[in-house]
This record gives sequence, structure tokens and C-alpha cells, in this order.
Amino acid sequence: MACSLPFTDDEVEALVQKLTDEDMVRQKAILDLAFQFDNARTTKDDLRKAYKKCPSQAYELCDVYLIEKELHQLHLDEEALRETLEEQARDEKEREEKIRQKQDEDEEFMLEFGVKFDSDYESD
Repeated sequence: MACSLPFTDDEVEALVQKLTDEDMVRQKAILDLAFQFDNARTTKDDLRKAYKKCPSQAYELCDVYLIEKELHQLHLDEEALRETLEEQARDEKEREEKIRQKQDEDEEFMLEFGVKFDSDYESD
């Protein structure tokens, strides 16, 4: 008697593993963003303190310096975020490739040993 479930145990296990991995990647990205946000906040606070220490006649020069420093920090944050997103995309591709390889191996095994697919049982 054929199993009436649309997926095999291995397929369900692979899907659960994929979803778990995706969730872990998302959690890591959220933590990375939180860390970057904290760094940006700390940098902004440092910039405010530095600005307050500037002599009144040097405010314009301080403004230029502080703006450049803040822009540099934003660039660093953007670069870190881009690297995180690229890493996520690579990880996703690797997971999908592993799933495809596993499915190909399963199909090859079934064909080699004459194992029928669930759909073949239903049509008999």
C-alpha cells in the first residue's frame, strides 16, 4: 500500500532543515544589523561630544570633519550590510544546490534499484 502523503520523510526533513537554516541566517542578519546600529549610535554620540568641544570659531571646520567622519561610518555600515546580504545569498545557493543533489541522488537510487515513486503506485 502506497503512502498517501505528498512528500517522503527525506523531503520533509530537507524542507525543515532548509527553513531552519534560513531562519538562522535571518537571525544572524538581524543581530548584525543591531550591532551595526549600535556602532552607528555610538559614533553619532561621539561626534556630538566632539562637536561640543570645538571652539566657537572652528565650528565650520568641525562640521566638515564630523560630516566626513559620519559619512565614512555610514559607508562602512553599508559595506558590512552588503557583505552580510551577499553571504546570505551564497548560503541560500549552497543549500538549494545540496537539496538538488540529494534529490538527484534519490532519483538515481530509485531508478537503479527499481523503486517506484508514490505516484507510480497510485496509477497501478
